[in-house]
Amino acid sequence: MRSPSTVADFGYFIFNVFVYAGIFGMAAVSYQFLTNAVIGGLVVVFGAPKAVTAPEFVSRATVTMVLFLAYEFGYWIDHYLKHRIPVLWELHKVHHTAEVLTPLTSFRMHPLDTWMFGNILAVTAAIANGFVNYLFGDTTYQYALSGTNILLVVFIHLYVHLQHTHMWIAFRGVLGRVFLSPAHHQVHHSTNPVHFNKNLGSSLAIWDWLFGTLHVPSKKREKLTFGVTPAYADAHTITGEFLSPIGRAFKSLSAMATRRSPLWLRLPAYRK
Repeated sequence: MRSPSTVADFGYFIFNVFVYAGIFGMAAVSYQFLTNAVIGGLVVVFGAPKAVTAPEFVSRATVTMVLFLAYEFGYWIDHYLKHRIPVLWELHKVHHTAEVLTPLTSFRMHPLDTWMFGNILAVTAAIANGFVNYLFGDTTYQYALSGTNILLVVFIHLYVHLQHTHMWIAFRGVLGRVFLSPAHHQVHHSTNPVHFNKNLGSSLAIWDWLFGTLHVPSKKREKLTFGVTPAYADAHTITGEFLSPIGRAFKSLSAMATRRSPLWLRLPAYRK
């Protein structure tokens, strides 16, 4: 508990408690605006929606499931881009500098990394919400607890909070291809190149399975080390966690801009 990595996690927790509120508050506004825009666009193309005479619990359960899948897909897209694009990796790398995993490691996120995450989620959720509400012909609300999708709340309480720990709970077989266990995510933080850019989802493994980024952990605990290689001397300091990543991101962006190849050809599978 006294390791520099854990102390840094605690500092990030205190800092991000305040930052998250502002970032996700702005993302919520974007989400509502984009939802209305999607519905408006569908009305222009297909005409006014017709109300579906379905029981309320059916429409609400459908919206709840669709928004949960949209959240998981947005999470995967965000994570994929940050492991794929060098300039984004420099910001996301802050999360991977943790050498000891604790539940507080979830808060170990650079503010710009969090900002991008919130906005990508707003886009995927808004598109899904707009389509579903148009299909039902009326505004339908998800089942939620304190504004959070009830399915996500269930997964968080069941096991997601254990992903940033050293508890080896591994889902195998079909289960390990549908759900991401704590061991799945520990593999994601591994310094072993075999594990780079794997298990990019949050609760579900289906997007990783579908897009080829899934690594199912072994039943027996694997010997893993966490962090990034080479390690940064200032990795657990304010300078190393807030300022240095921005400098490295600008250098990466500058280097990418000097190349002549099209943008998407400049993006190798990037990690560490």
